[in-house]
Parts: sequence; C-alpha cells; structure tokens
Amino acid sequence: MRTWAVIRSFGTIWGILISAVVFNLRFAQLATRISDTAVKSLLLRGQVYEHATGSFVNFFRDQPVLRSQIISVYSDILKLVWQVAIEIPGLGFFLVFFEKEVKLRTKLETEFGMKQKNPTTADDAESGKEKSDPETNVD
Repeated sequence: MRTWAVIRSFGTIWGILISAVVFNLRFAQLATRISDTAVKSLLLRGQVYEHATGSFVNFFRDQPVLRSQIISVYSDILKLVWQVAIEIPGLGFFLVFFEKEVKLRTKLETEFGMKQKNPTTADDAESGKEKSDPETNVD
C-alpha cells in the first residue's frame, strides 16, 4: 500500500509541476494580449497559475474588455496545458512497444506459504490427486 501512495504522490507532484511550468511559460508569451499593465504585472513572474480562479476573473466583472482578455489568455493557456498533458501518456504508450519481455519464474522457491495436512507432490497437485497416506489408505 505504501508503494502505491508514493507512486500516486509522485504522479501528483509531477502533474502539478508540469502544468504550472507550461501555464507560466505560455502566459509569458501571451501577456501582451492583456491591455492593463497593472494586471499584467500582477500575473507575470509565476503568479498566473496562482490567480487562475473564477473569483479572480470575476473581480474584473465591471471591466468587460479586460475580463474577456484575461479569459481569452487563460483559455489559450489551458489548451496548451491539455495538449502537453495528452502527450505524456501518449509517449508512454509508444514506449511500451520498445520494452523487453522479462521472463517470470514459474516455480516458487520459498518456505513461506500455507501448510497442508496431507502434503501432495508437485505432480499430484497439478493433476488434483492427493498423496496417499499409508495409515489412512484402506487398500
């Protein structure tokens, strides 16, 4: 269970990190589309991902032109974030075809396991027969 938690946490961290990096880099390219310099400077330097909320956008409700500019920039950024997010598992899908097959063991060599009252041999176990016990055998 711990291994799954570590893998899940690792995936979550990388998913957020990659999204934030793409989000911030793309905003730096599209920042010129926002006319208000105060809003632009508020969102630059890595702050755009932090302010990507509905309440931030609704704060500019009384300025419809600026609000539409912010929404337009956010929409274009999210398109790229989703495209990058789709490419990562797509790359993993194609890498599977280059993966080598690993032969797994077919016989367990361990002393751990359930103990049986009437032990069976490996051949008898496969055929479903139990090993005959001389004390219980009535032949």
